[in-house]
Amino acid sequence: KGLLGPTFQPRKVMDVGVGAGGASAAAMHVFGSSVEWVHGLDPSRSQRDASEEVLNAMAQNVYQEARRAADAAAADLTKKKNGGVVQKSKARVTLSESWVSPV
Repeated sequence: KGLLGPTFQPRKVMDVGVGAGGASAAAMHVFGSSVEWVHGLDPSRSQRDASEEVLNAMAQNVYQEARRAADAAAADLTKKKNGGVVQKSKARVTLSESWVSPV
């Protein structure tokens, strides 16, 4: 986050060679609810299956943390205005063996 600046908040992550999903899960952890979509590419079916479990669990965890923060902000709303954006649904996770450009 430091090299990209304090305001960098990616909405989409494409992980080429996703493996078990560790790098994408780390991105979801660091950037939190700003990540709306993660797409992982890996030729190995077993790696895609493993990363699907890891990334969907991470997406659910990030979503639950965002909801808790939203609930706390709503409770504090009577004291001050809150201009924060809250993720309304968990990040979408998609996986494939290869990438075909839609163009």
